[in-house]
Amino acid sequence: REKLGPSSDEVAARLAEELVALGANAKAFNCPCCMCECEPYAGLILSCSHPICLDCLRGFGAQKIKTRQLVECPTCQGAIPHTDIARVFGPADVEKYIGIEALSIRNGDQDGKLFNC
Repeated sequence: REKLGPSSDEVAARLAEELVALGANAKAFNCPCCMCECEPYAGLILSCSHPICLDCLRGFGAQKIKTRQLVECPTCQGAIPHTDIARVFGPADVEKYIGIEALSIRNGDQDGKLFNC
């Protein structure tokens, strides 16, 4: 019998690897914002290596972008870079956030926390 393609287990394993490469959590964790357990692949590991659930990042991030503020990691309070924001938000919000980052850098508001949690 000839094999037609990868098995469903192989496809699932590849998909899991790709999600982790994009920043998804491979293991469950308790979200530092809502304190709920976040199942694997339902959260994001930020550039500072701290996790956050997607629901919290979307909600909290949208509020901060709307009020032209940097989004901070709930664990280390470092500013979350636009590269992490781009994993969750669309191009228009990312563009706004890049402007917020630039303004913050220009104004010196971050005390070195923008890229170094």
